[in-house]
Amino acid sequence: MKQMQKYLYFALLALFFLLGLTLRAKLYIASNVFSDDECRLVLSILNKNIWESFLFLGSAQSAPPLFIFCTKMITAVFGFSEHAAKFIPFVSSVAAIYFFYKCCTQYFKKNYTRLAAVFIFAICQPLIAFSSIFKQYSTDVLIACICLYYFPKIKEFDRKKLIITGVGICILPFISLPSLFFIGAFLLKNFKNTFKLLLPLAATMILYYFFNLAPAKLDLDTHFPNYWNDGFFGFSFSDFLRFLVLNIKFYFVPNTFSLPAIILFIWGICLFIREKCSYILLSLLLVFMA
Repeated sequence: MKQMQKYLYFALLALFFLLGLTLRAKLYIASNVFSDDECRLVLSILNKNIWESFLFLGSAQSAPPLFIFCTKMITAVFGFSEHAAKFIPFVSSVAAIYFFYKCCTQYFKKNYTRLAAVFIFAICQPLIAFSSIFKQYSTDVLIACICLYYFPKIKEFDRKKLIITGVGICILPFISLPSLFFIGAFLLKNFKNTFKLLLPLAATMILYYFFNLAPAKLDLDTHFPNYWNDGFFGFSFSDFLRFLVLNIKFYFVPNTFSLPAIILFIWGICLFIREKCSYILLSLLLVFMA
C-alpha cells in the first residue's frame, strides 16, 4: 500500500511539473513580440557592449547586471530574437518549479500538502506570464526558491564554507535584487557566525548602488511622472477613501480567487509559526518592513 502511495505521489508530481512546463512552453513559443517596457529594456541592452551591462542602463530601465550580461551572451551566440531574449526568463520559470518543490519537501511534512502547493505553483497565472516576459521577474522567483531552500541548510561556518557563502551572497544581488531579503534573514539568524560577511557585502552593495541603482533611480524619477501624467485622475480625499473601500471590498467579492489567496497566505503564516520556521518568517518580516 505504501509503495503504491509512493508511486502515485511521484506520478502526480511528474504530472504537475509537466503541466507547468507545458503551460510555460506554450506561452513562450507563442510570445514573439515585446511590450513597450520590454522594448525599452531591449534598446538599453542593444546600445551597450557586454561589459557595460554592469552599469546604469538608461532608457528608464533597471535590471540586475548578471541577468543583462547573460542575455547579452545568449543573443551574441544565437543572434538577437524575441525568443533568445526571453530564454532566461523561460528557463528560470521552469527551474523554479523544481526548486519550489524542494522548498516544499523542507517546509511541508505531508505529501498531499506538497502536491497541492506544487500544483498551485505550476498553474499560477502570474508565474506563467513571467516566463515569457523579458524582465527579471522569473529569475527573482527562482532565486527566492533557491535561497529559501539552501540558506536554512547552512549550519556549519568553518573558514572554507564562510568564504563560499560570502562569495555567494555578494553575487546574488547582481542576479536578483530581492535576494537581499533572504540574505538579510540569513545574516540576522546566524549573526554570531556571519557578522564577518557584512563588510564584503556592504562594500559590494555600495559599488552596486553608485554605479547602477542610484543613477537608475534618478532616471526613473525623472521619466515616469511625465510618462504616467495622463494616466491618473486628480481625486479628492473623499474620492480616495471611496476607491480604497472599493478595493478592500474586491477581496471579498464571491467567485474571485483573491479571498482564497489571502486565506491560504494567512494559513501558511500560521503553519510556519507552528513549525517554528524562523528563517522564512524572518524573510517575510523583512519584506513587509520594506
